[in-house]
Amino acid sequence: WDAAFLALLVYPKFFGSWYSPLPKRFIYPFELFWEGFVLGLFSLVIFALLKTPFYASFFLRIGQKLRVFWQIRLGSTASIALVIASTFMGIYWSLIALSRHWAFDSSSADLGIFTNAIWNLVNGHGYVTSLKDGINLFADHQSPIFWLLTPIFYFLPYAETILIIQSFGLAVAAVPLYFLTCQYFSKTHWAPPLISLIYWAYLPIRNANSFEFHPEILMVPLFFTAIAGIQSLKKSLQALGLFAVLLALGCKESAAPLLVGISIAWLLGNSPSQVRSRMQLWSIPLASLGIAVFIFDLVVVPKFYASSYAYLSLYSQFGKTFKEIFVNIFTSPDILIGSLFQLSRLKFLAFILAPLGFIVLLNWRGLPAILTPLLLLFLQDGEHRLRPTFHYGLEPTVAVFTILPLAILTVEKMKPAILVRLLPVILIFLSLVFGSYSELFRLRLFSHNAHHDWLSEAFLPCVRPNIPVSATSHLVPHIAIRPWVNHLPVITTIENQPVQCLIYDSAINNWPQRRLAEQERFLNTLAGQGYSEVYTCHNVKVFSIDTSSESCLSCVPRCEIGPLPPHWSSVEKPTE
Repeated sequence: WDAAFLALLVYPKFFGSWYSPLPKRFIYPFELFWEGFVLGLFSLVIFALLKTPFYASFFLRIGQKLRVFWQIRLGSTASIALVIASTFMGIYWSLIALSRHWAFDSSSADLGIFTNAIWNLVNGHGYVTSLKDGINLFADHQSPIFWLLTPIFYFLPYAETILIIQSFGLAVAAVPLYFLTCQYFSKTHWAPPLISLIYWAYLPIRNANSFEFHPEILMVPLFFTAIAGIQSLKKSLQALGLFAVLLALGCKESAAPLLVGISIAWLLGNSPSQVRSRMQLWSIPLASLGIAVFIFDLVVVPKFYASSYAYLSLYSQFGKTFKEIFVNIFTSPDILIGSLFQLSRLKFLAFILAPLGFIVLLNWRGLPAILTPLLLLFLQDGEHRLRPTFHYGLEPTVAVFTILPLAILTVEKMKPAILVRLLPVILIFLSLVFGSYSELFRLRLFSHNAHHDWLSEAFLPCVRPNIPVSATSHLVPHIAIRPWVNHLPVITTIENQPVQCLIYDSAINNWPQRRLAEQERFLNTLAGQGYSEVYTCHNVKVFSIDTSSESCLSCVPRCEIGPLPPHWSSVEKPTE
């Protein structure tokens, strides 16, 4: 069994897959499912049919000793142990996010957007970004919590700053989650220490950390703090919980319906038994608060900018206005069923629930907490936001970990008893199986090369600050510390003036121009639009508008590296 565990689970997680150590492709969570499934069947034969002692396995013995050690540490000095572990995970996850950024895998959307927006905000240009056509970002998403990061960014004005904040924000969420879980169990129970570990291994959280930057990640620690505080017996912690609710509602407009779902779950009894009556009383005003904030975010705020909600078109199959959408959801069952029961929706549901063994479904009281964020995603047109590599699993993550403790208590009342005894092992096993590749593999995947080093050390320092620049998409986050920046093929500013400087690099991702032939056609049109090539170094070309009196570059970057093949997304795929 130990050999099978190494071959089918450990090796592919650290090296990509057992048949291909270094695949250069996107990561999806179910590529390793069959290997875990085979190992699961093998485990049933070994431990159930042949009745092999469970801890005869070396790895299971080590895992049990580590779990006991972690539980003892939390039992004696929980706060200190959690802070140390969260700090380690914050550093570790920061390294993952920074490695992706330094390998030029981060893009104009979304890291470029938020880096440019917070730089403009700090420097007195308003809460705007040129990557969204200069609109105020409150006309896009309702994330006033983002403003709280400005003091830090003022002293550390780099894209790396907000990436590190994101990693630590996600990592530290395990602290309030632990205390939330302790409200349901005794201090000696296995669940509180194990759930914090499962959270750090949970794929939707790890994917959100390694994908760009999004201020709504702060709703994860804030909602856990809010729930643990409100459910506390101490008045001071209850006040802290209510304050955390208000902060969480400022993370994104999707936080409000999540609060409504959690409140409905409280009304149905999804809370510790000793405070259940109080939480049922609190659920009504909190749900009302969530509804009011949701209406304010989607209806009132856009009117300040003479527009409607920016993402209303995602629900166009139900109508064009909020009223039409709301009515048709209840009066057009064919459209509703067609939207909900698609393969992409079922895969996303498995992506959220499979790492926890689907046991949260046993907690019927908590299901409304999951349904509200999932409905917001499943009722949208298309499948783009259901890709597991994105960050759209954050809201469902808050819900599933909120209702997980009561689901565990439900399982412990079930039979057979062996299932109850093996539940912690099963949860750890499923976390590994559905955890996709390890962070160490992501570090290898996001490794940088000599070209990336040259860009960072020689080329980018020579790009003149403050002038308008349009560049290859994955260069944008690195030069977004300026009033105006955008990605190619955009070459005009908001005022319909030509962009002063264009930077093209065929060796990194040129989204949305993915095909090399498309990029070459674009480059061939620049001369006719008044641009001249002022610098070239193999894959990199710099163009300046002829009417500009200021150079694009403040120095001449040395050109010592050799040419590289075009980025994978720029190469035309051969036809069958």
